[in-house]
Amino acid sequence: DAFAPSELHGKPQARQEWAVDQVKKAAIASRRLGLKACASFSGALMWHLVYPWPQRPAGLVSEGFQELARRWRDGRGLDRHAGRTTDGPHRTDLRVRHVARDMAAEQCSTGEQKALLISLILADARMQQAERGVVPVLLLDEVAAHLDAERRAALFDEIVTLGGQAWLTGTDRGLFAGLENRAQYFGIDGSAVTPA
Repeated sequence: DAFAPSELHGKPQARQEWAVDQVKKAAIASRRLGLKACASFSGALMWHLVYPWPQRPAGLVSEGFQELARRWRDGRGLDRHAGRTTDGPHRTDLRVRHVARDMAAEQCSTGEQKALLISLILADARMQQAERGVVPVLLLDEVAAHLDAERRAALFDEIVTLGGQAWLTGTDRGLFAGLENRAQYFGIDGSAVTPA
């Protein structure tokens, strides 16, 4: 129940249908961005135990989180000496594979990598909308660069469909032509921001 909207708590069949629908939406967004696969997390210390099959032994997740707390507590001295956090969820690698090309994301073109990352951001926004009832503000810097016209159009349609607020930056207004009459434009000159 932890990831499903509250109205689905205690309703395993409805929760499963919701989860399947979320995966389908992520696949549709990826397809609209010209991808043949959805990106996914390879997992962190406990992620694979949250909803496993077969079921995990009782108490295993609690033990795992206690282990994480111990690691973080015991690592504070090292973190202080290093001047950074040396262990934690930010150290989890995200591994993405372009299935249609049978290629790891780091070997894909810049445009393909950007499309993969955008699909993750949009899937997360959709999940937050489903779980919390609100769409997060999207901050997408130079998002139109490196995307072809078809992927840009699909991205703009997805953002508009989400219905939230999105800030997109870029130096070439022509790349945002697909948003005409659906967005406000601002220009920055020195430190002045004016409607464009």
